[in-house]
Amino acid sequence: MLKRLSYLIQFLLGFLIGVGILAGGIGLVGYLFFTKIAANPPTPVFEEEVAVDLPPEETNSEATSSSSSTPQPEATESEKPTEQKPKPEPEEKPKEEEEVKGLYTGRVTWDSGLVLRSEPSLEGGQVGGVPYNAELIVLENSSDGKWQKVKVKSSGQERG
Repeated sequence: MLKRLSYLIQFLLGFLIGVGILAGGIGLVGYLFFTKIAANPPTPVFEEEVAVDLPPEETNSEATSSSSSTPQPEATESEKPTEQKPKPEPEEKPKEEEEVKGLYTGRVTWDSGLVLRSEPSLEGGQVGGVPYNAELIVLENSSDGKWQKVKVKSSGQERG
């Protein structure tokens, strides 16, 4: 009877130790996995932030050795550089778009476009329209904030 009790205690202790080791291993793997997921990713580096790496300049010894090993053909009179005439700079033409100072520019995102009205109300007559995806300049907002006076960039049409 004592042997059976000894075997039962050995089995229970072995079973509990095995389950404990298995649970501890699963817990450790889970902990390592979730800590890697929870870590912040490295900060991205954008092209604007990266300094351009220039190749190192050749030293004089390298330059002389490379020039002596390959003969350079001499330039003929037709290939010799002549005096460069300065190119006349084109005159800047002020664009009408740059002269217009508005609150902000925008793009029509309403599928059917926008209706331009003569007055800032639903009773105002329709005087034109702005198609979908057209650019416009918002010149001012109405006092109630529901209407804007706009200028269409493509046609120059201005309505409030």
